[in-house]
Amino acid sequence: MKTNCVMHSKLNYFSVSGSDEDIIPQFEPKTFFLFLLPPIMLESAYSLHDRAFAENIGTVLLYAVVGTIINCFTIGE
Repeated sequence: MKTNCVMHSKLNYFSVSGSDEDIIPQFEPKTFFLFLLPPIMLESAYSLHDRAFAENIGTVLLYAVVGTIINCFTIGE
């Protein structure tokens, strides 16, 4: 019962267009960001080896700092 409620609530994020004979679910970005992206990110973080991360810490920090600065100036007010 609980699984059915969860699945039904998740399926409500798909919009349906067309008539009764022509029902095609449309994939929305909201569905991707709410239900598909978090497990992908968690799995990749869980399977990340400490040594690989430590070897690339400079690149990671470069992208983090430069990306944050660029976003502040382009998106920020």
